[in-house]
Amino acid sequence: MTVENKHRADNKTLREFYEATGSKGVLWIDHRTGRIVELPVESRIRRGEGGCQLCHQDLDGTEKHGRLQFDERRLPRLIFGPGEAICDECLEWVRLLDYHAENGSVATPRFEEGDLVLRAATEEIYEVLDSKLSGISTAGVWFPTYTCQRIEIRPGTGKILPACMGLLFEIPDCELQPLPPRYAISTSRLHKLGHRHRSVDLVGGTPDRQQAVTADIRTNPTPMLPDHRPVLLLGKRGGP
Repeated sequence: MTVENKHRADNKTLREFYEATGSKGVLWIDHRTGRIVELPVESRIRRGEGGCQLCHQDLDGTEKHGRLQFDERRLPRLIFGPGEAICDECLEWVRLLDYHAENGSVATPRFEEGDLVLRAATEEIYEVLDSKLSGISTAGVWFPTYTCQRIEIRPGTGKILPACMGLLFEIPDCELQPLPPRYAISTSRLHKLGHRHRSVDLVGGTPDRQQAVTADIRTNPTPMLPDHRPVLLLGKRGGP
Protein backbone atom coordinates (compact mmCIF):
# COMPACT_ATOMS: atom_id res chain seq x y z
CA MET A 1 0.00 0.00 0.00
CA THR A 2 1.38 3.40 -0.98
CA VAL A 3 1.63 6.29 1.49
CA GLU A 4 -1.16 8.14 -0.30
CA ASN A 5 -3.48 5.12 -0.22
CA LYS A 6 -2.74 4.56 3.48
CA HIS A 7 -3.49 8.22 4.22
CA ARG A 8 -6.78 7.93 2.32
CA ALA A 9 -7.70 4.78 4.26
CA ASP A 10 -6.85 6.45 7.59
CA ASN A 11 -9.05 9.42 6.69
CA LYS A 12 -11.93 7.10 5.81
CA THR A 13 -11.57 5.18 9.08
CA LEU A 14 -11.48 8.36 11.17
CA ARG A 15 -14.47 9.86 9.37
CA GLU A 16 -16.52 6.70 9.93
CA PHE A 17 -15.56 6.80 13.62
CA TYR A 18 -16.69 10.44 13.92
CA GLU A 19 -19.94 9.66 12.13
CA ALA A 20 -20.63 6.85 14.58
CA THR A 21 -19.72 8.88 17.69
CA GLY A 22 -21.13 12.25 16.63
CA SER A 23 -23.99 12.10 19.16
CA LYS A 24 -21.77 11.48 22.17
CA GLY A 25 -21.64 14.11 24.91
CA VAL A 26 -19.04 15.13 27.46
CA LEU A 27 -19.03 14.79 31.24
CA TRP A 28 -18.63 17.97 33.23
CA ILE A 29 -18.74 18.96 36.90
CA ASP A 30 -21.29 21.70 37.49
CA HIS A 31 -19.45 24.21 39.70
CA ARG A 32 -22.72 25.45 41.19
CA THR A 33 -24.07 22.07 42.30
CA GLY A 34 -20.93 19.91 42.34
CA ARG A 35 -22.76 17.26 40.34
CA ILE A 36 -21.44 15.45 37.28
CA VAL A 37 -23.60 16.25 34.26
CA GLU A 38 -23.47 15.12 30.65
CA LEU A 39 -23.55 17.86 28.05
CA PRO A 40 -24.45 16.89 24.47
CA VAL A 41 -22.04 18.02 21.75
CA GLU A 42 -23.46 18.48 18.26
CA SER A 43 -21.20 17.44 15.39
CA ARG A 44 -21.66 18.41 11.75
CA ILE A 45 -19.95 15.19 10.57
CA ARG A 46 -23.01 13.04 10.00
CA ARG A 47 -23.99 9.89 8.20
CA GLY A 48 -25.86 10.23 4.95
CA GLU A 49 -25.57 10.74 1.22
CA GLY A 50 -25.82 13.70 -1.12
CA GLY A 51 -25.79 17.40 -0.36
CA CYS A 52 -22.92 18.73 1.72
CA GLN A 53 -20.12 16.20 2.21
CA LEU A 54 -20.13 16.76 6.01
CA CYS A 55 -23.71 17.36 7.15
CA HIS A 56 -25.48 16.07 3.98
CA GLN A 57 -28.01 18.91 4.08
CA ASP A 58 -29.37 20.26 0.81
CA LEU A 59 -27.22 22.87 -0.94
CA ASP A 60 -28.34 26.40 -1.83
CA GLY A 61 -25.87 27.30 -4.57
CA THR A 62 -23.32 29.05 -2.32
CA GLU A 63 -21.35 25.90 -1.55
CA LYS A 64 -17.64 25.39 -2.26
CA HIS A 65 -15.83 22.24 -3.42
CA GLY A 66 -12.79 20.46 -2.11
CA ARG A 67 -11.29 17.46 -0.33
CA LEU A 68 -11.80 16.58 3.31
CA GLN A 69 -8.73 15.42 5.22
CA PHE A 70 -7.84 15.03 8.89
CA ASP A 71 -4.67 16.62 10.26
CA GLU A 72 -2.29 15.42 12.96
CA ARG A 73 -4.74 16.64 15.62
CA ARG A 74 -7.42 14.41 14.07
CA LEU A 75 -9.43 17.48 13.14
CA PRO A 76 -11.03 18.03 9.74
CA ARG A 77 -9.20 20.16 7.19
CA LEU A 78 -10.71 21.24 3.88
CA ILE A 79 -8.60 21.83 0.77
CA PHE A 80 -10.34 23.73 -2.00
CA GLY A 81 -10.11 22.28 -5.47
CA PRO A 82 -11.60 19.22 -7.17
CA GLY A 83 -13.86 17.35 -4.80
CA GLU A 84 -17.29 17.18 -3.22
CA ALA A 85 -19.47 20.10 -2.16
CA ILE A 86 -19.22 21.72 1.28
CA CYS A 87 -21.82 24.16 2.62
CA ASP A 88 -20.97 27.54 4.17
CA GLU A 89 -22.10 26.43 7.64
CA CYS A 90 -19.68 23.50 7.63
CA LEU A 91 -16.86 25.70 6.31
CA GLU A 92 -17.36 28.02 9.26
CA TRP A 93 -17.61 25.06 11.66
CA VAL A 94 -14.22 23.74 10.49
CA ARG A 95 -12.70 27.19 11.03
CA LEU A 96 -14.11 27.35 14.56
CA LEU A 97 -12.78 23.88 15.41
CA ASP A 98 -9.34 25.04 14.31
CA TYR A 99 -9.68 28.28 16.29
CA HIS A 100 -10.57 26.51 19.54
CA ALA A 101 -7.98 23.78 19.04
CA GLU A 102 -5.33 26.52 18.86
CA ASN A 103 -6.70 28.89 21.48
CA GLY A 104 -8.38 26.57 23.97
CA SER A 105 -11.93 25.33 24.21
CA VAL A 106 -14.68 27.14 26.08
CA ALA A 107 -15.99 24.02 27.74
CA THR A 108 -19.42 25.26 28.81
CA PRO A 109 -21.60 28.18 27.67
CA ARG A 110 -20.58 31.52 29.21
CA PHE A 111 -23.99 33.11 28.69
CA GLU A 112 -27.43 32.09 29.91
CA GLU A 113 -30.93 32.54 28.55
CA GLY A 114 -31.87 36.21 28.80
CA ASP A 115 -28.29 37.55 28.86
CA LEU A 116 -27.54 40.59 26.71
CA VAL A 117 -24.38 40.31 24.62
CA LEU A 118 -22.47 42.37 22.08
CA ARG A 119 -21.30 41.00 18.74
CA ALA A 120 -17.81 42.45 18.66
CA ALA A 121 -17.38 42.68 14.88
CA THR A 122 -20.65 44.54 14.22
CA GLU A 123 -21.45 46.29 17.55
CA GLU A 124 -24.91 44.73 17.38
CA ILE A 125 -26.69 43.79 20.62
CA TYR A 126 -28.38 40.41 21.03
CA GLU A 127 -30.41 38.62 23.67
CA VAL A 128 -29.47 34.98 24.26
CA LEU A 129 -32.40 32.58 23.88
CA ASP A 130 -30.65 29.21 23.99
CA SER A 131 -27.21 27.63 23.87
CA LYS A 132 -25.61 24.37 22.78
CA LEU A 133 -22.18 22.83 22.38
CA SER A 134 -20.82 22.10 18.92
CA GLY A 135 -17.66 20.25 17.93
CA ILE A 136 -16.18 16.75 18.08
CA SER A 137 -16.35 15.34 21.61
CA THR A 138 -14.14 12.35 20.83
CA ALA A 139 -11.43 14.71 19.54
CA GLY A 140 -11.69 16.85 22.67
CA VAL A 141 -12.62 20.07 20.85
CA TRP A 142 -15.96 21.82 21.21
CA PHE A 143 -17.37 25.31 21.72
CA PRO A 144 -20.69 26.95 22.62
CA THR A 145 -23.00 28.53 20.09
CA TYR A 146 -26.01 30.63 20.96
CA THR A 147 -29.43 31.11 19.43
CA CYS A 148 -30.04 34.86 19.71
CA GLN A 149 -32.44 37.57 18.70
CA ARG A 150 -31.14 41.01 17.82
CA ILE A 151 -32.36 43.89 20.02
CA GLU A 152 -32.06 47.65 20.23
CA ILE A 153 -31.85 49.85 23.33
CA ARG A 154 -33.97 52.99 23.16
CA PRO A 155 -31.90 56.08 24.04
CA GLY A 156 -32.95 57.90 27.18
CA THR A 157 -35.24 55.23 28.63
CA GLY A 158 -32.97 52.21 28.23
CA LYS A 159 -35.97 50.20 27.09
CA ILE A 160 -35.15 47.06 25.12
CA LEU A 161 -36.89 46.59 21.79
CA PRO A 162 -36.62 43.62 19.40
CA ALA A 163 -35.03 44.17 15.98
CA CYS A 164 -35.21 42.00 12.84
CA MET A 165 -38.56 40.63 13.94
CA GLY A 166 -38.97 36.91 13.29
CA LEU A 167 -35.27 36.19 12.70
CA LEU A 168 -33.11 34.10 15.02
CA PHE A 169 -29.33 34.05 14.67
CA GLU A 170 -26.86 31.32 15.62
CA ILE A 171 -23.61 32.94 16.79
CA PRO A 172 -20.44 31.21 18.09
CA ASP A 173 -19.09 32.06 21.53
CA CYS A 174 -15.84 33.59 20.23
CA GLU A 175 -17.76 36.41 18.47
CA LEU A 176 -19.61 37.58 21.58
CA GLN A 177 -18.70 39.54 24.67
CA PRO A 178 -20.69 40.70 27.73
CA LEU A 179 -22.62 43.91 27.18
CA PRO A 180 -20.25 46.80 28.12
CA PRO A 181 -21.34 49.25 30.87
CA ARG A 182 -21.60 52.11 28.34
CA TYR A 183 -24.92 50.70 27.18
CA ALA A 184 -27.58 52.10 29.51
CA ILE A 185 -30.47 49.71 30.05
CA SER A 186 -33.52 50.00 32.31
CA THR A 187 -33.03 49.53 36.07
CA SER A 188 -35.49 46.63 36.15
CA ARG A 189 -33.42 44.81 33.57
CA LEU A 190 -30.21 45.56 35.48
CA HIS A 191 -31.71 44.11 38.64
CA LYS A 192 -32.66 40.93 36.77
CA LEU A 193 -29.21 40.52 35.25
CA GLY A 194 -27.44 41.33 38.51
CA HIS A 195 -28.26 37.91 39.96
CA ARG A 196 -26.60 36.05 37.09
CA HIS A 197 -23.08 34.72 36.89
CA ARG A 198 -20.37 37.05 35.56
CA SER A 199 -19.18 36.25 32.05
CA VAL A 200 -15.55 36.63 31.04
CA ASP A 201 -14.77 38.61 27.90
CA LEU A 202 -12.78 36.24 25.70
CA VAL A 203 -13.12 38.19 22.45
CA GLY A 204 -9.78 39.35 21.05
CA GLY A 205 -7.21 39.06 18.28
CA THR A 206 -5.57 35.77 17.42
CA PRO A 207 -2.02 35.17 16.13
CA ASP A 208 -1.40 34.23 12.54
CA ARG A 209 -1.37 30.49 12.00
CA GLN A 210 -2.04 27.88 9.36
CA GLN A 211 -5.62 27.98 8.21
CA ALA A 212 -7.92 24.99 8.44
CA VAL A 213 -9.39 25.82 5.02
CA THR A 214 -6.85 26.18 2.25
CA ALA A 215 -6.53 25.90 -1.50
CA ASP A 216 -4.97 23.06 -3.44
CA ILE A 217 -1.87 24.77 -4.87
CA ARG A 218 -1.53 22.12 -7.56
CA THR A 219 -4.73 23.31 -9.24
CA ASN A 220 -5.14 26.81 -7.80
CA PRO A 221 -1.97 28.66 -6.71
CA THR A 222 -3.95 31.46 -5.05
CA PRO A 223 -5.89 30.81 -1.80
CA MET A 224 -9.62 31.13 -2.42
CA LEU A 225 -10.43 32.69 0.96
CA PRO A 226 -9.00 35.91 2.48
CA ASP A 227 -6.66 35.69 5.46
CA HIS A 228 -9.17 37.41 7.71
CA ARG A 229 -12.49 35.58 7.93
CA PRO A 230 -15.53 37.71 7.18
CA VAL A 231 -18.36 37.68 9.66
CA LEU A 232 -20.81 35.04 8.53
CA LEU A 233 -24.36 34.32 9.61
CA LEU A 234 -24.15 30.66 10.61
CA GLY A 235 -27.86 30.15 10.33
CA LYS A 236 -31.20 31.77 10.82
CA ARG A 237 -34.59 30.43 11.63
CA GLY A 238 -38.07 31.81 11.81
CA GLY A 239 -39.99 34.12 9.58
CA PRO A 240 -42.09 37.28 9.51
